[in-house]
Amino acid sequence: SLSSSSIDCQTLVRWTRSGKACDQTPAATLSLSLLSGTMATLRLSVVQLSGKETLIPEIPADASLETLMELVEAATGVPRPLQRLLHGSAELAGASAALAALGVACGARLTLVCTRLPQGAFEHHSRVSCCSSPFGLGAGSDFEQYEIMQATFSNDGDVCVFFKGHYDTGFRVAEFSGRLQEGTADDCEFRAALTQNKGNWTICKEDSCCQILVGLSEDGVEVTLTPDAPTRLTPFASGAWTLKRVEKLLQH
Repeated sequence: SLSSSSIDCQTLVRWTRSGKACDQTPAATLSLSLLSGTMATLRLSVVQLSGKETLIPEIPADASLETLMELVEAATGVPRPLQRLLHGSAELAGASAALAALGVACGARLTLVCTRLPQGAFEHHSRVSCCSSPFGLGAGSDFEQYEIMQATFSNDGDVCVFFKGHYDTGFRVAEFSGRLQEGTADDCEFRAALTQNKGNWTICKEDSCCQILVGLSEDGVEVTLTPDAPTRLTPFASGAWTLKRVEKLLQH
């Protein structure tokens, strides 16, 4: 058998059925076909904008991007949700994608950007214990009341917010959209002007917009949406909402 360590991982080795090497050519990306069936390991480093370069422990070429980001977090201290890894000028994307499939070869120097910009999906789900029914106390005790808020942030700064409140008196639904604006000095908080696009109740034009402060936690796991000023716009009339990062939003 042939171990992956016996071949330089920058060389593509082609084998005949007899097991003898018949051709060796430089490979722009890692593509090894070994009799042992094992994939070579990659030796990588990440360079931060400060210029600091950190070596990453060897990782199999068929490992996922998510696995690499976990190693980067352990080596640099930058939480995975805040990482943006660039290979040349292209950002690596697809958490489950194999590094070899993304074109990452042995010896690659990846650029690590730590972003405080909220990205991805966040969600809040809670049960409502209080009774809002006009039919008297206890009317809602046998009815499951809950509230859901979902927020998605694109890489370009677009914001979409969905809210649904399911109460014993009925339900309320609202959808909002907007864009992130300038952050504070420490870049941990942004503003977003949200406009209600849909809803199951009539709203006045002047009440369809509100300014929201968007705060991202230090580890990038939570985002807090806080109205910048008192508003009558549901659900922000009740105050701030804290949402947790999720891989996939619940169906609503």
